[in-house]
Amino acid sequence: MVGLNVQEPETTCDDPNCPFHGTLPVRGQVLEGVVVSNKAERTISVERSYYKFIKKYEDLTLDELYDILRIRVLIFVVEQNALCDEIDGKDRNAYHVFIREDEEIKAYLRVFSNDDSNREVKIGRVLTTERGVGYGRLIMEKGIELARKVYNPKIINVHSQTQAMDFYAKFGFKQVSDVFIEDTLPHVSMNLEFD
Repeated sequence: MVGLNVQEPETTCDDPNCPFHGTLPVRGQVLEGVVVSNKAERTISVERSYYKFIKKYEDLTLDELYDILRIRVLIFVVEQNALCDEIDGKDRNAYHVFIREDEEIKAYLRVFSNDDSNREVKIGRVLTTERGVGYGRLIMEKGIELARKVYNPKIINVHSQTQAMDFYAKFGFKQVSDVFIEDTLPHVSMNLEFD
């Protein structure tokens, strides 16, 4: 099996969902966890251990701040080849939400308000280091929950890269601007509104 160091079973099967003999695509990553249920036929439920952190800037340790800035630069500057101001002064007034597994940040975002009314709150610098394993959904759910609990806003705004619009739409965000260039990449402004 390409990308995995797993020995193929000696016997074959006719299961179309078998990653060895069927058509089930395997992405080349092994996930570790604890099997919590195997009651369904040919299906198991696996529980993974990870840690979620929500911290204000002043509560971050130096190592956490370093890891956050490092992963943001790796994703937004190096991987996406974008010229952006990662040290933009907004971190000091933000809540930093991150998921850590095996001592590495797997997902991150920040939540902040630009004014005292807290009418509009921003979620930004949303990233995951592994796609397709659910970190993006988890981090956005936590970010939205935090924004509502701390600020009780009328609007949560994101500046979405155009290729990520569908991701934000899954949470109810709607496009409210034309395409604009931010950090050398095409973006749109998207809002999630509350009554």
